[in-house]
Amino acid sequence: MPYVGARDPEAIDLMFTQPVGGFDLSTVTGVELKVRSPKNNTLTWAWTLGSQTATELRVSHVFSTDGKDAKEEGSYVVSGWLVTSTSRRRIKPVKVTFERYG
Repeated sequence: MPYVGARDPEAIDLMFTQPVGGFDLSTVTGVELKVRSPKNNTLTWAWTLGSQTATELRVSHVFSTDGKDAKEEGSYVVSGWLVTSTSRRRIKPVKVTFERYG
C-alpha cells in the first residue's frame, strides 16, 4: 500500500488485464492517465510502460523527490486511455488508497 508523501525511488505499479472482447495489450505504445486526489484535484503523473503481453500490461509511476505527488490520505482514482498506433481504449478507473505512514 502506498503512503502519503511517497518519494523517489518509491513507485506505484498498476496491472491491466485483457478486457472482454480480446484487446491485445501487447500493442499498447503509451498511456494517457490522469489521477484524481481525494479532494477531487486532477494530478498529472508520468507513467512508464512495463512488462506487457497480449493479456497483461504493467505501468508504473515513480514518485517525485519532494513527496508532493500524494499529499492527502484517502483514495486516488486513476483513469484514462491505453494507446496503440491505431486506437485508444478507455480503462476502468482504478482506486488506490494512500495511508499515513506509522
